Amino acid sequence: MRDFPSARTKDLIIEELADEVLVYDLSTDKAHCLNRMSALIWKNCDGATTESELAAILQCELETPTSTQVVKLGLEELAGHGLLQEDMGASPGERLSRRRLIQNLGLSAAMALPLIMSISAPAAAGAGSTTNPCVANPRGFGCPCISDADCDSGNCNVGVCGPELRPARTR
Repeated sequence: MRDFPSARTKDLIIEELADEVLVYDLSTDKAHCLNRMSALIWKNCDGATTESELAAILQCELETPTSTQVVKLGLEELAGHGLLQEDMGASPGERLSRRRLIQNLGLSAAMALPLIMSISAPAAAGAGSTTNPCVANPRGFGCPCISDADCDSGNCNVGVCGPELRPARTR
């Protein structure tokens, strides 16, 4: 890994919350939620700060001992989600194991480890599409209604447009 990681900021929408940062990546249509530890690492990746210095910054901010191993894990996570300028991924033999780190640091440290949760968002073209037939025809069968006049069938049945009522056949 490089000694001076740099956070990517281009094509990102960033929303800071109390204990986490939400990042929407416009280039991949993915949303990432960085926990406090990941957010602090990412915010301090300025291209001039070393991993050791990042650990010291985290220690001051969180008022708890922080090892460079925790910083490395955070950098690997950030790189894996495309949130650093360059690919800083370690070679497969060097990758840190979250499980091994928890074993080394203790279970109580697990809650303070860097964590990024991500989801894929639909592209803008697909976001407006829907399979809900009531969007295309709000008066159609199965759509919500208040009165018979709200339905093409003229049959509002307990708040849902029902089938058209046919007159009863006479014999």
